[in-house]
Amino acid sequence: MLETRPFRVIANVPIALETSLITLAPDDEKPVFSFHAGQWVGVKLPHDPIPTRRTVAFSIASAPIESTHAIELAIKVYGSFSRMMQTLNIGDRVILHGPFGVFTLQKDAQRIVYFAGGIGVTPLRSLIRHMLLTDDAREIILFYSNRTPNSTAFEDEFRALAETHKQFKPIFLYTGEARDGWIGEMGRIDRAIFDRHVPDVANAEFYMCGPRPFMETVSQILIDRGVDIKTKLHRELFG
Repeated sequence: MLETRPFRVIANVPIALETSLITLAPDDEKPVFSFHAGQWVGVKLPHDPIPTRRTVAFSIASAPIESTHAIELAIKVYGSFSRMMQTLNIGDRVILHGPFGVFTLQKDAQRIVYFAGGIGVTPLRSLIRHMLLTDDAREIILFYSNRTPNSTAFEDEFRALAETHKQFKPIFLYTGEARDGWIGEMGRIDRAIFDRHVPDVANAEFYMCGPRPFMETVSQILIDRGVDIKTKLHRELFG
């Protein structure tokens, strides 16, 4: 059921280059609305200098099971509205409308493979955390592409989750510069990188979120591997 409710900022923490994690709690102190991992909300700022602007869409970054009293949004600066979001202070109010979206988890696949480009990782973080926090034992693979390590949100978190949940394997790709001593993947995702980490595409579902060129590349890789992308590939486009 859709809701429109005021929320207040209870945390605003930088997590990567020009990227912040904003935690919002209901201003009426009632529980957060029910939502599914992978969904998004519309955000409106009460003091928006463009009062006629409709709500702006942001994916929910936290998992439903951990969001009874607050939700998290990962905000990367792309324009004036996201920049205003990043300057919010503790106690500031926003209006949330939602939840929306069908980019949600399918239950029948034995293996889940995620592809994230930049801040497109946000709904995937919700999905991954939901799976791990609810003891979903299926194999989870995440391909996560960024230009540099300092533009990579949630990297330390994903590495820590992989240490405690052996079914989760994050693969980080840097298309620009890597840190000294880096021995992982470099460059844009391609068939060779994919094949190294996913030799078998049987019984798998695929999810991707990122810029359009990134998603077009991923789609072609899966087509080349014989995946029926109409039924096995789920997409969420941002920007």
